[in-house]
Amino acid sequence: PGLRAAGSRWVAPKARIRVRWLQSLDEAERASELAASLVELEQHLRELQSAADVSERKPWRSDAHEWLGRSVRRFFWLKSEQRWLCTDASVGSWLPAEGSDVALWHVTHDDGDEEDLEEHEVAIALEHYSEGRTEPLPSEAGALKAAAEDEDDDDEAGGGEAREESGGDGKDSPTLWRSAEARGRWLSALAGARTPEV
Repeated sequence: PGLRAAGSRWVAPKARIRVRWLQSLDEAERASELAASLVELEQHLRELQSAADVSERKPWRSDAHEWLGRSVRRFFWLKSEQRWLCTDASVGSWLPAEGSDVALWHVTHDDGDEEDLEEHEVAIALEHYSEGRTEPLPSEAGALKAAAEDEDDDDEAGGGEAREESGGDGKDSPTLWRSAEARGRWLSALAGARTPEV
C-alpha cells in the first residue's frame, strides 16, 4: 500500500520494471549480480522519500576558526603530462573533530572544484599560498604522486564511492536511510559482494 500511495511505477498495473527486476533475481548467478539488483531496488525506493538525507555529523561551521576565508594552494600530479597542476582555493567552512572523526576544512578551488582537507593538509596549503610556491615541497611530492597513481588505479578498476545502510527503529521516517553515511556503508558492502569459488 505504501508504494501504491506514493505513486510508484513499481506497483502500477503491468509494472514492467518490477517484472524485469524479478527476472534479474531469478537469472542471477553471482553475488555481484544480486547486489546490483538490490541497489536498483534501493534507488527506486529512495526516489520516493519525502525528505533530504541527514548526516551523522554535525553541520559544517562557517564561524569560529582563524582559517575561514583564507587562501590555500594545492598541487596535483598530472601523470599523463608529467607535471604539477597548481590550484588556489579558499577555506569556506569546517567541521570540528568529533569522536574518531578528525576535523575537516571545506575548500572551494578557483575552478569550482571542492574538497575536504584534514588539518595538516590545510596547514601546508596555507604555507604554499603564502610562500607563493609553484611546486610542492620535495618531502610531500612523492606522497602526492603516489596518491595520483592510486586514484588512476581506482578509476581503471571501476572503483568509486559507494553509499549507505538501513536504520529501521520501527518509526515512520521520511527518509529510506537513517543517514547518508549509513547508505554509503550499505552500498560499500554491496560493491564488495563476491561469489565464493567452489
